[in-house]
Amino acid sequence: MKKSIFLLSAAAGLSLSAADPVNLLDNGGLENWKTLTTPPRMILLKDNLAPDMGTQGGLEGERPNEPMATGERDETVKRSGKYSLKITNPSFDNITKVLQYNIPVEGNTKYIFRCYVKGQGIDRNQGKSIGVWAGFNAGPDKTFWSDNKGTLFAPKFEGDFDWQKVEVEVTTRENDNRGMIQVQLRNAKGTLWIDDLELIEAPKAK
Repeated sequence: MKKSIFLLSAAAGLSLSAADPVNLLDNGGLENWKTLTTPPRMILLKDNLAPDMGTQGGLEGERPNEPMATGERDETVKRSGKYSLKITNPSFDNITKVLQYNIPVEGNTKYIFRCYVKGQGIDRNQGKSIGVWAGFNAGPDKTFWSDNKGTLFAPKFEGDFDWQKVEVEVTTRENDNRGMIQVQLRNAKGTLWIDDLELIEAPKAK
């Protein structure tokens, strides 16, 4: 796949090299949005807009709690591009996440997942809640939901903070061929902005 991308770029007169990392996420910059005809799981969306992660992911909530979490496209607060994703949890019971799954990956390969988050009034209930939680898991496609391994990292951000990078490295197992990334605001109150999600294959040592 990388070889094909390089050849096409070279034919177009671009300077992309074979060593440049390729983002494996469909909409990592969160620039593409779609209007949903049916509401997502347990979350309220402004103007029914959601980040377009294809048919293999999106924005959703867990647990039918009231008041419900909200999600929206933000044109004012963003790290790059035109938009970021803004999610707000009004209750400690809410879990809100953006995710993409069924990402093709290779076995015995190291991957780096990173994203950037910005917070306002993030309250982890005196440290009892996880708060920001992000990471990458991989597994075999036929048994992924019962057999996946990876890293979900909780940096314990609280209160108000400017854009911070969250990054994990995961080496897939021999039979892993599907991956999933997610970024959550988990059982914490407050507003979280998410931008610039990236999943790349780690550079190999020379």
